[in-house]
Amino acid sequence: MKAFHQLLIAVCISALFVHCQKELSFSKFDNGNIAGAKPITATLQGNIADENDQPAVGVNITVGAKHAVTNAFGY
Repeated sequence: MKAFHQLLIAVCISALFVHCQKELSFSKFDNGNIAGAKPITATLQGNIADENDQPAVGVNITVGAKHAVTNAFGY
């Protein structure tokens, strides 16, 4: 009976691990994008600092087709 209980506990724990997985399934892709997905427009801003926590001046930043260069404050 003890072996049965141990087996039952092992099966239950195994079932928890199997059923807690997040599954991703995409059926259609168009040039690396999910078919039917709409583009998202957002604003990105922030400060760039070097390894000494000083503003990084003149850093080229590219996000998609947009380009920017940081100013004297690393912005």
